[in-house]
Amino acid sequence: MKNSILILAAIFSISLFTFSCQKEDVTSKEENTEHFFKCKMDGQDYVIKGSVLAYGVKWDTDYAVYGVSNLNADQAMYVNISDDLGVGTHQLDDLDTYALVSLADGSAWSTYWGDGSGTVTITEKTVTGVRGTFSFTVYNADDINEKMEITEGSFNVAFRE
Repeated sequence: MKNSILILAAIFSISLFTFSCQKEDVTSKEENTEHFFKCKMDGQDYVIKGSVLAYGVKWDTDYAVYGVSNLNADQAMYVNISDDLGVGTHQLDDLDTYALVSLADGSAWSTYWGDGSGTVTITEKTVTGVRGTFSFTVYNADDINEKMEITEGSFNVAFRE
């Protein structure tokens, strides 16, 4: 039951953040290709370019870095970081600082399920954006024996207002 609630909350959060935070007109505005979110998911490239699909969102007590596959958010990944954490390497090991992956098949994966773990390294954080690297192991919400390795992750995103 707990996993079902967490899965629903994760899918709702990704959808809400993707659509409610979007303020750019993608049909008339040229992509800013210096913004990106990329990694390898079990060895397969996952590369998101441009500020429409690779972005950050600041909240009251934390901030999140997103990479979504398309405007429908068929596949999405985000790293949530406690706002008091700045430049440096931080563990993805609690409900404030964690990673979540949502795949096109509807499955949800996170560092806070199973033996999930990893790190995010913030190399630059300003009022307008954040840059860094990451790697982590996430577990499937429906089967905590199933894991996925996320490696060679990096991002450079602007915060949405």
